Amino acid sequence: MITPLPLPQTHHYIRFSITPPLDSAESDALHIRRVLQNALAQSFGAALSHLYLDVLWLSASGAECVVRTGGAR
Repeated sequence: MITPLPLPQTHHYIRFSITPPLDSAESDALHIRRVLQNALAQSFGAALSHLYLDVLWLSASGAECVVRTGGAR
């Protein structure tokens, strides 16, 4: 029996829990992207922090979000 090969993954999906939840003034995708990009820059430096991030979903309560990242370039 031939085992099928998995398709190559071009994106990764990450579900984040946000504590404390964002208030209504901060609960938008741009704010989430900015916070994640700043955290990556602090962790890895400016040269390695530029990663494609797309916030796909943000809960109405501001306590969870789903982010899609691009594959390695």
